[in-house]
Amino acid sequence: MLQMHVRPQTSQIRPYVVCAVLRGVTFAEVRYNSFIDLQDKLHQNICR
Repeated sequence: MLQMHVRPQTSQIRPYVVCAVLRGVTFAEVRYNSFIDLQDKLHQNICR
């Protein structure tokens, strides 16, 4: 089992944390770039 640990000082700044482990997934370059773009949009907008 995998665990994610959030430091107390981090939880004061970002009280909600989400993670995922993707296994058995093959990304073509276009799909990979789209995934990274989505991650960047989440980081810059919604997850602030």
